[in-house]
Parts: sequence; C-alpha cells; structure tokens
Amino acid sequence: MTKRINLFKVRLHQDKNAKIFQLLKLGVTVAGIALFAVFSYINYRNIEINQNIRQLAAEKQNYLSYLMDNKNTEAQLRYFKSKQSQLLTYAKDDAHFLPYFKVLEEALKPASKSAALETVVIEKDRETSFDVSLADFNEVMAFLKYIESATFLDRFTNLVLSNVSLIQETNKDDKESVRNYKFTFKGSFKEIDAGIF
Repeated sequence: MTKRINLFKVRLHQDKNAKIFQLLKLGVTVAGIALFAVFSYINYRNIEINQNIRQLAAEKQNYLSYLMDNKNTEAQLRYFKSKQSQLLTYAKDDAHFLPYFKVLEEALKPASKSAALETVVIEKDRETSFDVSLADFNEVMAFLKYIESATFLDRFTNLVLSNVSLIQETNKDDKESVRNYKFTFKGSFKEIDAGIF
C-alpha cells in the first residue's frame, strides 16, 4: 500500500491561516494608527491646556502683585462702597426735611411778623407736627384767620390744630408779665415735585 500526500490540501489550509494573519495584521495596523492619532490629539490638547494654565497662572500672579501694590486703593474702594451703601440707606429713609421746612416757613410768613416756629418734626411719609409761638394777641387773631384760609391749607393734605396754650412769663427786672401763645399743629404735607429735591 502506498500512501499519498496531498500537498495542495495543506497549502489551502496554510493559505487560510495566512489570510487570517494578514487581516489580523491589517486590523492591528489600522488600530495602531487610530490609537496613534488619538494619542497625538490628546497630547496636543494636553500641551494646549498646560499653556493656558501657565498663562492664567501668570495673569493671576500679575493681579496678586497689583493688589499687593495697591492695598491702599482697595481699602479706599471698600470705604467708598460702605459710604455709598450708607448714603443709599439714608436717601431711602430721608424725609427730605429742607424742602418741606421751606414750604412751612413760606406758609407762615404772611401770617404774622412775630410768628416763630419753635419745633418742627417731619417724618419720611410727610407726616408733620410743629409748634408756632406768637407774642401779641392781635397777631394771634390775624394768625387764626390766616390758618383757616385756602392759601395756608393748600400746602397740606390734612392739618389739625391739636393744642393751644398760653405761656405767661414774668420778667424779674420789670415785674411785668409777657404772654406767649403757642399753637401745636399735626398733619401731613402734600407731596412736593421731585425736581425740587
């Protein structure tokens, strides 16, 4: 009996293995190139980010040195900011006393020559109370007529004469008594145009 060896069949089997290894070699090459490209991109981004971080650190150092050099300016800015907030708080709570006081003063001028404001309180919601004193009885009568007039009352939304008192003072040298009449008013002013403030 003779044995035969089929060399073609073995070769076919080797050709299949060679094709598989070639495909595997091609796949590894493509994967290697893709990994190299990804690694190159990551390395490029890493270098770029590191440069950005170095640049930001340099800017931070510049700003810190600027702040250290200008601590006095920073303290002045903080002081200014605190004063500004105090001023805004004051402006919000301010009663705008002066314009309303001038309105009251102008309203009392025609009333009498001796009419004097003793105390004046003006709240931020324009509520007011004030005392007017007079020395002469004839001026008191003229004053009472004037405070009932529209000229005087037009400056107020409401006004009430809450107290009238007679203060009698005796002068020690002359032993003569002086009468002073005191009128206490309570009410609220009409709103003044904002342009006056």
